[in-house]
Amino acid sequence: KIIYRPKPSYVKRHLKDEAVHSPRGADNFSGPDEHLSDYFDRCHCLVTFASNSAVEALINGVPVVAYGPTIASPLVGSALEEILNPPFPPDAARVQWTYDLAYQQWTLDELASGEAWGHIRKRVLEAKAAR
Repeated sequence: KIIYRPKPSYVKRHLKDEAVHSPRGADNFSGPDEHLSDYFDRCHCLVTFASNSAVEALINGVPVVAYGPTIASPLVGSALEEILNPPFPPDAARVQWTYDLAYQQWTLDELASGEAWGHIRKRVLEAKAAR
């Protein structure tokens, strides 16, 4: 089963475009108000071009095939043939990759001011409430 999820901002700009709501080959459409994470527990593989969704999928244990450059490129497949048997890195590689991402995420000033913690705390509380 293929679930098609265009970028939410794209859908909001093209709400009247029928092709956005019934893409060829998709069994289901994920609308702009649905969260990508709602699908991870039943997802075989995420296919994207170069979206941040690759990061979300890998963190949530979902293999990725990406056709364009993405921050997740070191850990994902890049060929159509890999969709049925997508590569998935060992946990240690994913953990190191998330450390590498986090290292580049905040400046020292943002850490010192509490801005970084405010952002992270909000996301942690949202995730906890969603469980």
